[in-house]
Amino acid sequence: MCRRRFLFGAAATVLGIVLAIVVAEVVARLGDLDDYELELALAAGKPPTLRFDDRFGWTSLPGRGGTNRQGFRHLRDYTPKRNRSGRILIVGDSQVFGFYVQDHQHLGVVLDRRLQDVETYAFGVPGYGPAQEVLLAGEVLETYETDALVVVPFLENDLVDATLKMAYGHLQKPYLEKGPEGWRVANVPVPRPVLTSVFFDSSPEARFLRARPGLYRTSALYRAVADRSTALPRLAGFLSATGLAEVSALKATAWGREWSVRRVDGLELSCWFLSRCPEDHWADGLPAMVAAYVEMASKCKESGVSFAVLLTPSIAELERGRFPMATAFADRLRDEGIEVIDLTPAFSGQGHWSRFTTPPPDYHWTPLGHQVAADAVAVYWRELTR
Repeated sequence: MCRRRFLFGAAATVLGIVLAIVVAEVVARLGDLDDYELELALAAGKPPTLRFDDRFGWTSLPGRGGTNRQGFRHLRDYTPKRNRSGRILIVGDSQVFGFYVQDHQHLGVVLDRRLQDVETYAFGVPGYGPAQEVLLAGEVLETYETDALVVVPFLENDLVDATLKMAYGHLQKPYLEKGPEGWRVANVPVPRPVLTSVFFDSSPEARFLRARPGLYRTSALYRAVADRSTALPRLAGFLSATGLAEVSALKATAWGREWSVRRVDGLELSCWFLSRCPEDHWADGLPAMVAAYVEMASKCKESGVSFAVLLTPSIAELERGRFPMATAFADRLRDEGIEVIDLTPAFSGQGHWSRFTTPPPDYHWTPLGHQVAADAVAVYWRELTR
């Protein structure tokens, strides 16, 4: 009799737990409790302008910092279908986003005015490197009708960033990894940061939550709990202790005000910007970076879209008046059959480089730099459509 009561009680308890989980799952789905965004700020004390994304690492928040409803900086919203006779898509990082210039002064908007019969859509996301740009190029090619795609590398850090697993010392991101079959984009999906609300953080320790992929895809309740644990250390610890998630901590070494992280190709640089590295390190990241642009060119060819790279020499080269890295990069791209729009003559032959680029540590184009870049892309377009 006692055995039967025990079994009945155990069965009722199990059934109650199952029903509770089912009810909680229904509530989570109907209440959209799993619709959770982890917002990120570019600097401490600044309002969030980005959100975590498990494919790219982060994306821009729509309607923040001059972005449109698609999350990209432009004066109007983007539409999949052409609104003019032609369309150019521009992919890049904060250079394309237009740091330190006004909404009407960055490359995408300036070029949009230059070519009256051609739309220019700018897809610039602060902090993006070659691996993220490969993913972004594939996405925009699938979403938007276009005739040409122009990618804008940032030689100051892309040569290092291409193979870095970390951004800004403590935020994980996609990177390029070399395997038996060549270079590929790795670290996707990107682990969610735990207790990281800003990019530039004084703490050298970074924690990441790796959720269980199967559970995350199928259970709204699990997504709601796992996502909120990024801001609740005890909850994150509980998920880790019970095997429902994995929380890991990574250490980075601070070099003054910059971060240095061991690269996945086994090299370690004590600098983030090219201008702070010895020249014999400059070409270390070239194979990975070229592979990224070859992949973009391949995607464009499959879509029947023209592809070009808008190349600006680094500050270090402009200061020295020699351009070994820009020349080597351009030569490698041309060897792969990729069109190069080279801004070296314009930036080095029309007065001091500071007219076109802000001084260290910013390294971004001035309004005049954006105008010169827009003129060069306009020339490329006219030659393309002759």
